[in-house]
Amino acid sequence: MSTSDTTSTDTAGPTGNSASTATTAFPGIRATPDSISTGRRTALFDSSERISGYERSPEDLLRFLTFLAASLVVLFVSTVLTKSTVEFEQSVVELVGISSSAAIQILYGMLVVLAAAVSILTVVVPLITRRFRLFGYVVAANLLAGLLMGWIDSLVADSTAVTNQWAVQSGIPDVGPDGIVIAQAAAAFSVFSPFITAGWRKTLWVILAILVFLQMTVTVHPPLSTAAALVVGPLAGSAILLAFGRPSSRPTIDAIITALRANGFSAADLQPADVDARGSTPYIATLDDGTRLFAKVLGANERAADLMFRYYRRFRLKNVGDEPPDSSLRRTVEHEALVALSARDRGIRTPRLRTVSSVGSDSFLLAYELIPGRSLDSVDESEATDEVLDELWHEVLLLQEMRIAHRDLRLANVFLDDHAEPWIIDFGFSEVAAPDDLLNADIAQLLTSLALMVGVERSIDSAVGVLGEKRACAALGRLQTAALSGATQGELKEQPGLLDKLRTGLALRCSQDDFEMVPLVRFKPSNGLVLAGAVAITYLLMPILAGAPEFIDVLSAARWQGTISIAIAVFIGLMGAALALRGASRRPLARTPTFLLQFASAFATTTAPARYGGDTLQVRFLMRHGLEEDEASQATATARMSQGAIHAALLIVFAATVGSQSLIRDGVNSQVLVRGGIAVAAVAAIALALPSVRRRVSEHFQALRHRTGGRVARLFSSPGASAAILIGSSLSVGMHVAAFQISSDVLDLEPGLAVVGAVYLVGAVVASIAPTPGHLVAIELALAIGLVGVGVSAAAAVACVLMYRAISFWLVVLAGWGAFNWLRTNDQI
Repeated sequence: MSTSDTTSTDTAGPTGNSASTATTAFPGIRATPDSISTGRRTALFDSSERISGYERSPEDLLRFLTFLAASLVVLFVSTVLTKSTVEFEQSVVELVGISSSAAIQILYGMLVVLAAAVSILTVVVPLITRRFRLFGYVVAANLLAGLLMGWIDSLVADSTAVTNQWAVQSGIPDVGPDGIVIAQAAAAFSVFSPFITAGWRKTLWVILAILVFLQMTVTVHPPLSTAAALVVGPLAGSAILLAFGRPSSRPTIDAIITALRANGFSAADLQPADVDARGSTPYIATLDDGTRLFAKVLGANERAADLMFRYYRRFRLKNVGDEPPDSSLRRTVEHEALVALSARDRGIRTPRLRTVSSVGSDSFLLAYELIPGRSLDSVDESEATDEVLDELWHEVLLLQEMRIAHRDLRLANVFLDDHAEPWIIDFGFSEVAAPDDLLNADIAQLLTSLALMVGVERSIDSAVGVLGEKRACAALGRLQTAALSGATQGELKEQPGLLDKLRTGLALRCSQDDFEMVPLVRFKPSNGLVLAGAVAITYLLMPILAGAPEFIDVLSAARWQGTISIAIAVFIGLMGAALALRGASRRPLARTPTFLLQFASAFATTTAPARYGGDTLQVRFLMRHGLEEDEASQATATARMSQGAIHAALLIVFAATVGSQSLIRDGVNSQVLVRGGIAVAAVAAIALALPSVRRRVSEHFQALRHRTGGRVARLFSSPGASAAILIGSSLSVGMHVAAFQISSDVLDLEPGLAVVGAVYLVGAVVASIAPTPGHLVAIELALAIGLVGVGVSAAAAVACVLMYRAISFWLVVLAGWGAFNWLRTNDQI
């Protein structure tokens, strides 16, 4: 038998390696306790299985990325939010501090002894046990953790003055165990973990917890240093394991044979299976009676790889039906067993599941009957007869009627036995009670896989002949690369144009000249690179150019409670945008969904060039609420134009106010202002000199004029609609000006409302020509240059702009992700 695993397998590994019972609710399937546990709970190193090799594990990559993100958060908090950090640290010291001098002296002595013992034993134990590779890991991890902590301490040295006054009064020196010692202990324990037994792993982390508690309780070192050490240490340990490999955690042949025997299957031989199995490790077991089983083993590596794969898909794709990972590896295995048994019970040809069992310390196996034959991707085209194709689609039809979505229905997961009958295998990524979208995706996947083998015409004929036109044609919207497995996408590269021919052929067969592709891609690689580059330039380079020390000082002195007012202003502005859209629509719109739509539009804006993603989403929303496409486009354009008119009117008012206040005569650097204006004009002229930019601006305004048509005049003949549009547009624009003004107030800047408003409105116009998602980089640079031009220091200007954008853009985008999912779930878009 040949098999393949899914592109991803839901895994979330079990804990520990003590003897545990793998139970199952499936009749006829026995599960046994972990037969590999030796019962030697006091042993430091696991001697039940010899190390068979070293491998770079997805577990270490996942941990490295997790602790890297945590380290960046700690670094940001400690260097930027210093005022809040000091208050928090003071609260921690008061909470855990001990006033008794005698108790402090005793506990400090315990801390020194324990820290010294840990530092010595983590180095000596590998040497006396002749585990020289582990010794090298510990030394490298200690060096890396020490360097990282030293660098972090140098950055945050002046950010806090919090000390434990009780420790100072008790005469505790400041040269004792510090954050570096904690980080090195955490790093050493991280590299020890894959080498030792579960009991000792828990013991080491308990020791680390004691070290952390004592360090925070009886030393003069600030709690922030300890917090940094707790993420830097595991980061260093994970980096070493990722670079040089950890002991392989895959169960040995003997462990798998023992597990099979404990389930009543006495295996005389077990050999690795040479098949396509990317989500598990496959084996062929020969029993004493000559029966052969196919066993697939899943472990912690699969769990970590699946977790990263799922988060990647969730970030990049939408509408693909991915569910959250199962809570444990056991639940994953049980889910696959459930689907396999359900499918077989309803008459679908799939191998019989014989047993489910735990293997070794952190793995499980599923054993199936082995069916003689080959996977369909390995047979000659001549063997894929019309009868075979029809039989295969009949099996798919049964799955569709049972609402089981296979979710990886490619030829590698179709098995052709010795009687030329197709079997469907590998339900590791399947879903029961599946929605139509997932069922249609199965058809699209199999159609494409068959077309790669037997051609477009035969693939379409066999599918339509068995499924019927209605069911087959429902897959049209998912005949796109994002809906297909990675293996199928690779094969399509060798036959360019085949997917287009398949879509065209199926559309003609279904008499559907105009059909809508299901939106699946949230981020294209090119958009992701543009977004990442824009974020890096804006939020890393701008503070450096403005003067990093001064930038940090400005943020440290900020009145952060004022950011709540910024968020409220942005919130009211979004309410205004929702009101304007409701006024522009000829049909009544519910308040809450229309308000959430504004958040979702901001989120969609980051996934498409300029702002067309948000506009398209609003059009779809209006169409869902009964408007024709032209009417929906006109309503969206009308709301946009009214906001543009309010924008222009406010700009005139603020410009007149600034002029009447004799701004330049009152001390603003006129040279900087003039040069800034010349620079802005030059950038605009250069941009408009480019044919592509000029064409895009022209097309945009022509589209607005065409889409509004006579709608504006008709709307403003209605007093209610007029009031809603004007009030909503005024709030939408005015509250963003207010939010920017509050940002300057939080930092104690004093340009005044008129000046700040003019800077914002001019900057928004200049940035509108930028093709980046959400106008990233362009609007930040335009606003910062504007503030500098009216006399604000570069560091303060950058701080003001980034604070405003963090709330008005990134916080809204984050909330927009939830709003987008809610609207989609409730069929609002």
